[in-house]
Amino acid sequence: MSDTALAKVEDALKALFEAYAPLDGVTFHTARSSDEAFDEEDLEAGAQVLILTESFEMAHDESQGQTQVDASLICEVIEISSSAGVVTRNAQEIIAHMIAAIHTDRTLGGRLEDLEEQNVAPSGRNGIDASACSLLLDVVFYTPRGDLFTIVGPGGSNF
Repeated sequence: MSDTALAKVEDALKALFEAYAPLDGVTFHTARSSDEAFDEEDLEAGAQVLILTESFEMAHDESQGQTQVDASLICEVIEISSSAGVVTRNAQEIIAHMIAAIHTDRTLGGRLEDLEEQNVAPSGRNGIDASACSLLLDVVFYTPRGDLFTIVGPGGSNF
């Protein structure tokens, strides 16, 4: 099965983070359910980040004959910590590096019109030995009308 346009955005964001040297030691995941628990050994190896689509809206862009997609993505940082309900210093540092990585390429290689960070909040799913917080990102991109599998970049390239 082909990847959807949103899956391509999630995967491109993961690739951007993985290529950013200060984020070495952090493991990024796409196509993984947020209900799937991490093993203790995974968390001991370093923070885990889930990249998920929270929601998206579509609008007909009549000037281009395309569909404009406005999506909210969540980057959930999960780490070993007993500090439930707060954004730990370690999570703050990881998120600061993630935002710096985003700043290096806000179009994800020409796929997006815009990528903006919105907020950070602790997640409600804190475990006994783990805590989580989420970085919310807003993205805007275009697809051909009726085709949510293809991204049409601002320069006209298809992804």
